Amino acid sequence: MTASIPSELMTPRQDAVAKLLLLTARVEFTDAHAARAKELAAQVTDWDCYIDTSAKKFSITYSYRHLKAYASELVPELAMSRMRRLAKHSGITSLKIAAAQITFHKTCIAPLDVRYVYMKGVALSQQFDREIADRFSRDVDILVEEKSFRRVVLSAVEHGYQLMLDQEPLEFAATRQDVAFIARHAEVATLIGSDGVHIEVHRRLGKLGLKFDLNDILNNAEHVELLGTRIKTIPKATHFIYICSHHSRHFWSRLHWLADLNAMATAFQNDRDEIIQKAEIIGIGPTISAAFEFNELAPHPDQWDLTETAPAGGQQFLKACLINLNGGLEIEQELRTKLALGDFMADWQVSNTRHSSLWRNTWGRRLRPNIQQYKKRRLPAALHWAYYLENASQLWTNVLNRFLGRSSATSKSHRFANTPVQAAESKDSTT
Repeated sequence: MTASIPSELMTPRQDAVAKLLLLTARVEFTDAHAARAKELAAQVTDWDCYIDTSAKKFSITYSYRHLKAYASELVPELAMSRMRRLAKHSGITSLKIAAAQITFHKTCIAPLDVRYVYMKGVALSQQFDREIADRFSRDVDILVEEKSFRRVVLSAVEHGYQLMLDQEPLEFAATRQDVAFIARHAEVATLIGSDGVHIEVHRRLGKLGLKFDLNDILNNAEHVELLGTRIKTIPKATHFIYICSHHSRHFWSRLHWLADLNAMATAFQNDRDEIIQKAEIIGIGPTISAAFEFNELAPHPDQWDLTETAPAGGQQFLKACLINLNGGLEIEQELRTKLALGDFMADWQVSNTRHSSLWRNTWGRRLRPNIQQYKKRRLPAALHWAYYLENASQLWTNVLNRFLGRSSATSKSHRFANTPVQAAESKDSTT
């Protein structure tokens, strides 16, 4: 643990505010949920903390809707008024994102006739029959087939979208060489339109070790209607598996992800075993089992086990979520230093027979040139092979350090230095 983060901030919260936050981060309430919301609301003494955390963690629309319906008499009038304003602002933001998505689609996707699927965000909310304004979103994610990635990026640039070279510090592609590097090597190209909305174009699904069947996804894409326009999104079952892996990779640090999980787990409750078996093929069956468990645990504080020896699975997802209520990105980044296989909170999330294959996939992804290398030495395309050699050398050094048991500060700092997605982690966790 870094010295800058007090130990108490790395302890899962168990107060009434935390319990009510997890309870209200759901799409629908049962009678039992309503009764429990009244009990917890009566125990809350710091409504500013509840509202601030709910807004920061993107669940204010659910907080306001459920408390207004079931416990408004227990919430101070000023607190309800503030929640109403924040919920309205959240909804307007999501509608703005949806409009930007349609503009991008009509400008840069439909004219090219490329195979694509939108994912997460408003595409997910529409697929699972939720109101656009209920589910907070602040960017657009689209997956395109590898051979079309460059065409989409170049088309967007031609239509006036700015192409981000790096996020911290913010820097945009300024030359044809910059654009060409991103189009050739980047895992994700981030484009920003005149409306300020971020459009993330992905060339594959998943981060380091995970491999989803892109052809299967594109061949079986499902249609949803967004603001009167038909667009394609990931098949429901695969979308569920991907979303759970993504949210757990970020330690369930955003509360609107619990609402995502609630909507999806409810839709697949009768197909639970089938979904878990599908996840086993990818190698993350235990992750999806834990997601179902987490969905069931979240509204039931009497069933929480937050001890050091809490069983692996839903209780571990719950603990991570409650820890992240203590702060912002710094908490997630601290937890991230302990990632297993570059993708998981812990080894238990991976199917027993898949550790080796996921390691191989991770190594292959780390060999790819990344923006940090390019910014350090802007080599022409003919010399990009040097980046691969540099990454291979660093990976070999890390392997030797692990094998010899030398966990020096230098080797730790380079543990994820060759992951192309590292620079995007801070924004990725807000999707």
